[in-house]
Amino acid sequence: MSAEAPSALERWLKIAGVSVTLLGLIAGAYQFTRNQAVEAARPFLERKLKWCEMVAFGNGLRSESAGANSGAAIAIAHACRNEMARDWSPMWKR
Repeated sequence: MSAEAPSALERWLKIAGVSVTLLGLIAGAYQFTRNQAVEAARPFLERKLKWCEMVAFGNGLRSESAGANSGAAIAIAHACRNEMARDWSPMWKR
């Protein structure tokens, strides 16, 4: 083997380095597009959340029994959380 020829180890290290770099670029691009999708949907989802809160609050005000209002707050929170999980991110549903 001549001094100019790269060894097999050196060649595999170069291949591994290029592979790791490409995987990092692909993962970064995927994360970027996911973040952009969430950011693009944010105004719509914020308006939807406000609407959900207003409708649920209005329904709670029209309720006739005071005992129903204690559970209404929990029901509102669960309904909003489920809606956010469905439309925004499954992480909201815990």
